[in-house]
Amino acid sequence: IRAKTSESGAEIYEDLWQSDNDPYFFWERPKTEYPIIGYSYSIDGTPPNYVQLTTEYFQVSSENMSDGTHYFRLKAQDNRGIWGPTQTFKLKVDNEKPVFNSEITINNGDVETTSQIVTLGNLYAYDEWSGISHISFKNGNGMWSPWEEYSIVRTGWDLAAYGGNSEYGIKIVYVRC
Repeated sequence: IRAKTSESGAEIYEDLWQSDNDPYFFWERPKTEYPIIGYSYSIDGTPPNYVQLTTEYFQVSSENMSDGTHYFRLKAQDNRGIWGPTQTFKLKVDNEKPVFNSEITINNGDVETTSQIVTLGNLYAYDEWSGISHISFKNGNGMWSPWEEYSIVRTGWDLAAYGGNSEYGIKIVYVRC
């Protein structure tokens, strides 16, 4: 079993957090001695013993996939009425944005600084489902910095890089996780 964001969309990788809550599942028809007549599937349960699909794909309705870990299970039935083994695809969905501490500190809480290179602190963030693994920054309306491993402190941040400048004045630093 494989999954994409839509029939012609991007691949969704099993057991990795992602935001698509209406995946398009697809699979190859099993090669068996007897012809396959259909499939039974389940999301977070056991597939029933009756044919629900006769195609090798299924598009999930977004109403079925809340945030969290889900299991798409599928089995095939041959023309004798014999069910094959159940196959499983583990899908992790997280559409909730991380919660951030709204007050980033500069140089351990300094109100002002003449330094262009600073330490950003108090970078607390929380995500109920997937957790926080990476963080990125930008100054003003600039481009985002490359993703880096999440930490509650970022040393060596250049207020002139990524849309900033070296002129005296108020600086705005944005953070994303």
